[in-house]
Amino acid sequence: MCYLINYIKSLFVIAYSSLPYLNQRNNMKIVVGSNLHKCFHEAGHIEVAYLYGATVTKAIIDTDGNGVTTVIHKRDLSTKMPVACGGYAVEKILFLSNRLVDEKRNPLLLCEFNKQAMNNARIDKYPFYLHEPFDTTTGTYPNSCYQPLQNQTWPPDSDANFMLYTDQNILNKLRPRMLIIEKLAYELCSNRQMTQKKIEAIRS
Repeated sequence: MCYLINYIKSLFVIAYSSLPYLNQRNNMKIVVGSNLHKCFHEAGHIEVAYLYGATVTKAIIDTDGNGVTTVIHKRDLSTKMPVACGGYAVEKILFLSNRLVDEKRNPLLLCEFNKQAMNNARIDKYPFYLHEPFDTTTGTYPNSCYQPLQNQTWPPDSDANFMLYTDQNILNKLRPRMLIIEKLAYELCSNRQMTQKKIEAIRS
């Protein structure tokens, strides 16, 4: 009888340890600006791309430490806005789960989180806001409510629409996908690159 009880207990231990989102990784703190943080950001772009019908051909952390995800969008380009928000959405989920910390391992205040997240989203705002080619005559992107400033910065009031769209349209779609996102992030962090074949194998 004791043997049977111990055997059943061992099965529960094995089952529990085999669930990566329920073990230590789930509670691991992620330092803002670290490679792992950047990889979670890119994993968000990847997962949203597939959720909305786009395809990712590769993801890398380049020699300068920047995350780059290459996406083949749907022909109507309807995937550009949601994919642009994927990185911020994952960061927001990590923040709300108390997993993002500063270099001294202190939790971030909301204002600190928003500041760093919108700094990370500078490049993401291009596909989010700009849907037509640059007009050399006017020096602007036509029909865009916001124009990029120098040094790839944006007007401060461009943050609100970006965050609101993410909160309303992307956040809840990614919450149940965090197990996959975690696997993508750690794979990218380990190897600094992922092919389409590897990405789709992880997601299968």
